[in-house]
Amino acid sequence: MRAALGGTVNDVVLAVVTGALRRWLHERGTRTEGLDVRAGVPVQTEGERLVQVECPLPVDVLDPIERLRAITAHMEAATRSQRAVGAQVIAAAGDFAPPTILARARA
Repeated sequence: MRAALGGTVNDVVLAVVTGALRRWLHERGTRTEGLDVRAGVPVQTEGERLVQVECPLPVDVLDPIERLRAITAHMEAATRSQRAVGAQVIAAAGDFAPPTILARARA
């Protein structure tokens, strides 16, 4: 898929997981229109630095190719921008990460 449609192996995995999550939500009667689901994705930048990028998972998109294209576009833009968080910051966040994650889940 990656060779035919572009993106990275991570993008393809995210698209497949997003499709499975969409199906799981629908099987349980959850509407996905407008649902905001995000994943923290570790990626390696061109400078060989490990960073985490927050990626929206488009569970409201039915077409798997459109899902992959949306994820690829976001990940390409995010890894080039300042939105990526370095590995040192992620590792140092151990003391406050769980409450922070819980607060985001409630928002």
